[in-house]
Amino acid sequence: MASKAVDISAFATSQLSLLASELIAETSQNTLLLSTHSPRTLSRAGLAITNLSLSSQRTGLGGKTVIELEQDNAVGGEELGDHGIRVGDIVRIGQQPKGGEKKMEKKSIEGKGLEGVVVRLSRKTVQVALDKEEDDGDGLGGRLWVVKLANDITYKRMNWTMDRLKKMEEKDRPTLMRVLFGLDSPTPISQHLDDLNEESRNLHFIDPTLNDSQRDAVKFALASREVALIHGPPGTGKTYTLIELILQLVKRSRRILVCGPSNISVDNIVERLAPHKIPIVRLGHPARLLPSVLDHSLDVLTQTSDAAAIVRDVRKEIDDKQASIKKTRNGKERRAIYGDMKELRKEYREREKQCVSNLVQGSKVILATLHGAGGYQLRHEGFDVVIIDEGSQALEAQRPFATPTDNQILELGRSTT
Repeated sequence: MASKAVDISAFATSQLSLLASELIAETSQNTLLLSTHSPRTLSRAGLAITNLSLSSQRTGLGGKTVIELEQDNAVGGEELGDHGIRVGDIVRIGQQPKGGEKKMEKKSIEGKGLEGVVVRLSRKTVQVALDKEEDDGDGLGGRLWVVKLANDITYKRMNWTMDRLKKMEEKDRPTLMRVLFGLDSPTPISQHLDDLNEESRNLHFIDPTLNDSQRDAVKFALASREVALIHGPPGTGKTYTLIELILQLVKRSRRILVCGPSNISVDNIVERLAPHKIPIVRLGHPARLLPSVLDHSLDVLTQTSDAAAIVRDVRKEIDDKQASIKKTRNGKERRAIYGDMKELRKEYREREKQCVSNLVQGSKVILATLHGAGGYQLRHEGFDVVIIDEGSQALEAQRPFATPTDNQILELGRSTT
């Protein structure tokens, strides 16, 4: 047994406490700012976009309503101006307080408007996917504003993982988890890589430009049963080694999850994998990805692949229903249309879930940020190998997103010495 074993339940308990403290600090600061400053001040601080009006709405992923906001014509000008709102931010949309209202009470902040996630931004418009399935933009009129809220999605994912880790019984802890926490020692491998099994000795490298050090790293990772760490200074070719390793694992019919701490680190791997024509899916919002990898994005594939056909007709029907609401003033007819839309959205989510499942399960390599790997798309998926690029940059509470149900984890990172 390793000399520095870590109690898993105690570790998870400590992480849960730290996560809760961080969330309280962030939400308290955000609420204080919103409750004590005017819209103009919040806008200058990058926390709001003011003087907006509803432009259009459509059905987005998950059957949720996506509303588009643009600059109010009465204000003049077409562009939104400078602001700090970004794709992925949690925001609230509501009636903009009048000029005489210098401050807002806390209750008015918490209780009014519609909440959602920013899914697209341009110089002239902002698009927001509303959280609740029954929400739409029909009740939004007059001058509107978008206010940035504390983002608790990452917290919820890490909290879910740590809570699961804390409650996991001893008998349910896989070997990989026990090795990672020092409760078991990793399976030893030969110190002489040439003494490995015949498959490793006769390894055919796909990239002929790899040097001896890179080739040894690939052999070492392939021979490791539970954990392998590959490190080195910048410029030593870790990414080339990683690509070779992925391709070798695919040849061995392994299912692989590749993670990194940032979108750019993951996109860099996608760009290098794409020419090899292996089935890959990149999780993450398209607006945050490099244009060169969009064709591999799950969101894009759910709209353009053969699997997307099962949801396309339902989405059109929802949009048609949404448009028909504006044409009727009869309350009974409007309620009937809303009832139809509720059922259509339910069907849409079920079909889309099947579409996503088909795409994910049909891919040998899934790529995501560590945060993205905690999303619902992979909640019930299993992998033979998990690779974490730039592992030293990952938060401790993020790493288990990828590891509790998997067999092997390989980390690559820069040397700190």
